[in-house]
Parts: sequence; structure tokens; C-alpha cells
Amino acid sequence: MLQMMSSPSVFMIFMCFLFACDYTPPQECARHEQRCNGDIKQVCNLKGKWDDLSCPTGYSCFDADGIPTCQPNIYVTAGMMTSDMQVYPAGTPAGMTAGTSTNDSGGMSLPSDMQVLDSQWIVMNYPCEDLCPEIEMVSIKSGSFLMGNDDVPSEQPIHLVEVMNDFYVSKTEITVAQFRKCVNAGVCSAPKTCEFGEPNWTDIIGFQEDHPINCIDWFQARLFANWVGGDLLSEAQWEYVATSQGQMIIYPWGNDMISCNLANIGNCQTTTTTPVCSYQNGNSAQGVCDLIGNVWEWVLDDWHDSYENAPTNEAAWCVDIGICDQHESTFTVIRGGSYFGETSFATISSTRASTNPQVTSSSNGFRIVRY
Repeated sequence: MLQMMSSPSVFMIFMCFLFACDYTPPQECARHEQRCNGDIKQVCNLKGKWDDLSCPTGYSCFDADGIPTCQPNIYVTAGMMTSDMQVYPAGTPAGMTAGTSTNDSGGMSLPSDMQVLDSQWIVMNYPCEDLCPEIEMVSIKSGSFLMGNDDVPSEQPIHLVEVMNDFYVSKTEITVAQFRKCVNAGVCSAPKTCEFGEPNWTDIIGFQEDHPINCIDWFQARLFANWVGGDLLSEAQWEYVATSQGQMIIYPWGNDMISCNLANIGNCQTTTTTPVCSYQNGNSAQGVCDLIGNVWEWVLDDWHDSYENAPTNEAAWCVDIGICDQHESTFTVIRGGSYFGETSFATISSTRASTNPQVTSSSNGFRIVRY
């Protein structure tokens, strides 16, 4: 008993047990907080302790503008560097200055998407390398916004979200032509069948290459996103983009009532998807297309019946906050509405729905985020 009481924390717990006082054990971190600890990614659990989330083999944890992420590693020796390279400031070891090199490479530098680790050059490349499809990305700046809608129970409560980091979002939904690159590389699977509707995919190049890829499940969408060096958006990121960086507006284009001139939605005499960016009057202020209509878009988050206890930043809300590598939920969030169904005419920027992550539907697609 005396030995047990030698620990201050144990003593306080014992005294509180006797006298019913309030006692909060010391915490290492704040809930939802993430960090890199060497090559290990860590997330703060509900008890205020760090949990290790090891990166896959060949990946290391990097703090990408405040968001710890697992990035693929390619080591480059000094002799492999070229004169057009530049050092990435984050992680620069002692004795080296961002933009220059003090090793035997003659002062050559590394590209802006590279990072220095333990005096070795570590390159953060896209896994698709020279097979990457061209994807136009739109810059989205950090900020804060009110997320949700008091008129719909699943979109309540309205809550303040701090988008802590800038990011880039694909201007369009990922197209058949872009997805074909991943299939041809042997990474993605061709969506030849569809549980609901017909796929835009054809085995040979067809007439819908500029339509959004559809009939793919959450796992295939995320596989493509990771292959091109990105990810699916979190639900908070998606709504921030769909409100033109958090403006107090109902639609991406503003508050004008939705119409068939602004989006490919149900009741508009279209029975299929349309080429991406066909409704540019419906773009966001930043120029992002088809946030309403065409296809529902997969996002990272598990489905929750409301926003009660939702993250207050842009992190995805999965079984563990921000960690969606193993999708354990029965239902996943989709956003934005589609060409199919009368209810899509009621879609606004806050509208959310759920579906099984393994479902393949002609009205489901996705877009990507990069940092």
C-alpha cells in the first residue's frame, strides 16, 4: 500500500475514490491530434495517449503542411541529383539550408516536393510516376466555416470547422480517361459490371472518356487517389469546397435556385452522366466543377447519423479520427447528388447521404485531394 501511494497519480485516484472529487489523469495530447514520431504516424486516442499507426513498408511519416501523412520513399544519393533540384524546407538536417546543399554534389539542390531525412535525400514521388494521368488541380486556402444544416437531422448540429491547411482539389470528377491510366498500369480494376445502372467504362476507348468514372466502390476510388499521390476528400473538406471556401451560401455558385442550367440533376431530361464541367455556370468561385449533380462523390468518412461529436477541423471522421485505412463502417458518406432520381433536385452543398462502401452504382464517382 505504501509503495502504491508513492505514485502521485495513484494517490490522487485513491483519494478521489474516497472523497468523490474530480480528477483528470494527465494527458499526453489533445483528442484528434496527430503527429509524426520518426517514421511512425501517431494519433491521440480518447484517453489522451498516443497510438502508433505504422506507415506501410516503403513509406515514411511526413508533416505535410501540418497534416501527418504516410508518403512513399525513394532514396536518392548525391550523385543522382541534378542542377534543377531544390531542397524542401521541412525536415532539413543541421548544416543544410533550404534550397541549397552542402554535400559533395557541388551545391545542387532538390525539387520542391522532396524532403531530407538523416542526411539522405528522400524523394516524395507520386506512385504512378511517368504513368500519371493529367489532373487539373484547384488551390483551396485554409479558413473556417459553419458546416451543416439545421433543417435536416443528419446535418445537425451546425458547427464551426477550422480548415487548418491549404490543399488542392481536382477541378473535375475523375474521368473514365484518367481512370483508364490506372487500369492500364495494372493497379486499378476495370468497372465492367455495376450493381445499379450501367458503367461509363468500355474495354476499348469509347465515347464517354470525358464522363466521370462510375460503378466503382470506395476502395477502388481510394486506390486510384493514392496511386496519383492524393486521397479522397474528407467530408469537411468537401463541404468547404462546395461552399466556395466556406462562404455562407446554399450552393457552390451562390444562392440562386438550382436549375438544369447549373447542374446535371434529376428531372433535367438527362438519363446518364454528362462530360465533366458541362455546367460551368454551376462552378464554385474557385472554378471547381460538378460539385452538385452528375455523380455522387465518395469521401473518406464513415457515416454518422448526425454531427454530434464531429471533428472541429478538416480531419475525416472514421472509426479513429483521421484514420480511414481500414474502412470498418457498414456505411460511407457520399456527397453532391447525381443525375439520377427526383430527390437530387433538392441537393444543396450541405446534403449528405450514405451507402455501403462496396456498392457499385452508375450514380457514384469521386474526385481527389492533394497537399
